[in-house]
Amino acid sequence: MGYHLNITSDDQKFKIIGLALAEIDNKIVLIQDARERSYGRWGLPGGALRHNETVEDAVLRGLKEDTGLEGEADSIIGIHHWYYPEVGYGLIYKILAVKNIKGDLKPASKDVLTAKLYDAHDIFKMPDESCRHKELKQVVKDWRRGKRYPLDIINYL
Repeated sequence: MGYHLNITSDDQKFKIIGLALAEIDNKIVLIQDARERSYGRWGLPGGALRHNETVEDAVLRGLKEDTGLEGEADSIIGIHHWYYPEVGYGLIYKILAVKNIKGDLKPASKDVLTAKLYDAHDIFKMPDESCRHKELKQVVKDWRRGKRYPLDIINYL
């Protein structure tokens, strides 16, 4: 199965978002969103790519801003995309595994209600409407199955 993104109109715009799958003591770091459009929903920490920033930089910056944690980008778990016709833009999520996590887990952004460690089984039990990203459970499954790609492949995606 290949990765296919169908862009058919010049007015469609996409933002690239880097998300961190960070594991501490066999649990996954999730944040609860404080922003209006996804208030109270759980998701992976991360951030939108800024000018002259790499995906790895965006992931690690977002992890620090959202949770107070620091780490090292290790590998790519997956790439997902969504298009929102009602607002005229889409999001491309590049999800990276992060290792060597350091720091104290606490919300470090006004956009985050709380940050918490979740066992993968508890994530699978979450109602879909409580997940900020519709593919959260699939990303966790892929991660648990060992799905990883080298970071340097990101230059070609």
